[in-house]
Amino acid sequence: MIDLWLSQAVVAFNPFSALWEGIKQILGWIMNVIYIFLNNVFGINGIIAWCIILFTVIIYTLLIPLTLKQQRSMKLNSVVQPEINAITKKYKNKKDQQSQMQQSEEMMAVYKKYGTSPTGGCLVSFIQFPIMLALYRVLYNIPKYVSGIKGIYHNLISELMKTDYVDAMTEIAASKRLSFNIEGLSNSEISTKISEVLYQFKNADWASLTDKFPDLGKVIADTHENMNKANSFIFGLLDIAESPSSFVSEGAKSGKWHIVVLAILIPVLAGFFSWLSTKIISNPAAQPEANDDNTMVSSLKMMNTIMPLFSAFICFSLPIGIGIYWIVSSVYRVISQYFIGKRMEKIDVNDIVQKNLEKYNKKRAKQGLPPQKIKPVAVPSVKETQEEQKQEKEKKEKLEQSIKKSTEYYNSSSAKPGSLKAKANMVQQYNEKHKK
Repeated sequence: MIDLWLSQAVVAFNPFSALWEGIKQILGWIMNVIYIFLNNVFGINGIIAWCIILFTVIIYTLLIPLTLKQQRSMKLNSVVQPEINAITKKYKNKKDQQSQMQQSEEMMAVYKKYGTSPTGGCLVSFIQFPIMLALYRVLYNIPKYVSGIKGIYHNLISELMKTDYVDAMTEIAASKRLSFNIEGLSNSEISTKISEVLYQFKNADWASLTDKFPDLGKVIADTHENMNKANSFIFGLLDIAESPSSFVSEGAKSGKWHIVVLAILIPVLAGFFSWLSTKIISNPAAQPEANDDNTMVSSLKMMNTIMPLFSAFICFSLPIGIGIYWIVSSVYRVISQYFIGKRMEKIDVNDIVQKNLEKYNKKRAKQGLPPQKIKPVAVPSVKETQEEQKQEKEKKEKLEQSIKKSTEYYNSSSAKPGSLKAKANMVQQYNEKHKK
């Protein structure tokens, strides 16, 4: 039922079906270019998995500018938040509509002044979600969006369309919970419909198709073999069109535990690398410390907790192709974030503030408005806060070391911890240590 849920999520996410279809067509076109390149140059097995890997790298390379913007926003938030907190306190007990509107206007003015936004830190996450939904639909119906894959079915579809195929394909589609209404469709559209049904086939379905069309046995067998090669993953042990849950179920029944382990690794790795990427992005050096008034950071922390679990669940239930995308995207973010973090450490937040303020004041000048100024304490407070955090951390580390040394000193005897003998030894050692 996860397929139905995601389909409904797509509709809810974007009611403009034409625009949504256009996004899927673009993603399919990119994958098709990659497929043609790999097929012509290498002709490798498991080509669809490699298409997904390269596709993911390309997409997230294009998202790097947005990731940099996200990091700047998170760094700027340490400067913005004191002013936002002051506005929140100002309107704390004012619940009327006019006060709420004034509060929103003042907050937005602060964000504009610093050249950031309340959702700047979530930008890449928001963009990733629709890409994942669109990619899911592309992977679910690869022949519809990737003409190179559809070409694998070309000979079989051509032969099928020469027969009385409608009833047989309608029956097979119904068993897959797919619609096969071809009334009023062109031959090209019918061909796409047939390829969508064929892409959902399991081994038993190919045997059933051979029973229904015995004269096409050779072309059916060839098509089945070619699709197995294209969909193969990890030396042909897994099929990217299948979900890990199905492999776990089938592997457990047949006693193929190596298949079960490999299938479980997909959601486990997806969840782990998703967690690792959020931990790196949530590095305290890159964003301000959360507090009761900092709702944005609190929301980010909640998302960072939920996303790894959501990743594992999704990648266990959906085709392995989605899991490959999720793992590669998380690994890519971990690697890129490491280098982006190094770069951001060299950038002074004061420089970012001043540049954004200059841009903002230029816009105000065009509108005939006086320039805005940042309070003198706003910029230095960042360094002061960072220095305070550093001192607090050093103080905490010294305290922990002191406790550890004290514990080791008083537990140095062979007596069992917590026993009367141990307590007596501790008293004796204390007296010896403090004997004048």
